[in-house]
Amino acid sequence: MWETEIIEKYPKTFRVLGYFECNEGWKDLIDEVSAKIEAVNNKYPESSYINAVQVKQKFGGLRYYVSIEEIDSHDVGYIYGIIEQAEKRSISICEFCGAPAKVSKWGYNIETACDEHSTTGRRFSMDK
Repeated sequence: MWETEIIEKYPKTFRVLGYFECNEGWKDLIDEVSAKIEAVNNKYPESSYINAVQVKQKFGGLRYYVSIEEIDSHDVGYIYGIIEQAEKRSISICEFCGAPAKVSKWGYNIETACDEHSTTGRRFSMDK
């Protein structure tokens, strides 16, 4: 499972989070952000940390929420900057397959999907 691979790859970043609320199309984006967070985590003792607390799709884009404790303000700004860039990039990447995509709305729902996966009414897959 792609989620398990990322969580196991970055154990300091995912100390408290065991699953994601989005689909595999954003895997590379999540992996990229997590690698950068893990690198910052490795600079600090265990009492200091940046923990991913929620990774999900919201309003058609990736949301990557973190909890931060005793980290230098420069590193905090760096982390929030990479998260912000990833969230902006996510709205052009299909959440389902990673292909180029656009944001679309159906009813009260918003998704980022390629033509193949768009407007099917599906949300994140529960049969992971």
